[in-house]
Amino acid sequence: MEARKLLRFLLDLRWAKKKRFCARRYCTTCGSLPLKKLLSKYTEEEIIEGMKKMNDEYVNQFIDHMDGKEILIFLFYKLSKTGSGYDLVKIFEGRPICNFLYQAIQFKENRELKYQGILENQHEAHLARIEREKNAAQINIWNAIRRTDYQAIKHLLKKGIQLEEVKDGKRLKDLLIEIKAI
Repeated sequence: MEARKLLRFLLDLRWAKKKRFCARRYCTTCGSLPLKKLLSKYTEEEIIEGMKKMNDEYVNQFIDHMDGKEILIFLFYKLSKTGSGYDLVKIFEGRPICNFLYQAIQFKENRELKYQGILENQHEAHLARIEREKNAAQINIWNAIRRTDYQAIKHLLKKGIQLEEVKDGKRLKDLLIEIKAI
């Protein structure tokens, strides 16, 4: 990349940070269009070359500012073929930008692990709730039969209750057949 274009690229990034361009990849308000339009002037090779030329001071100016971090992460995702950023590590190895790339990858992995844990907890809570509802339905079905409330019986049967349960010498399934609920 020629020196003028490199300088223009670095100035454009600084200007985008100063103007607080949205760098959220999936922004539903603006779609990050101003930043995408700004970067469309440069090829992938030019962006990579420009990022390689960033010195410690320039990278630190971006890292110290939240909008700057988002712009750098936006660039990583734009350049990454796999979406993880690992494919960029070799490209930027030994450069100041590589340290930030490692931090961004580590942060993303930690966030994904934390999110995975949250999903597992939610799934366990959901299964526990279903089991509680099933147990409550197993108790309530007898009252619904006593009242011959067909709508309640139909609803409670959907909860997956055990039809083989016996109460007062009568099997639940036989009672349901007797009142023509199933």
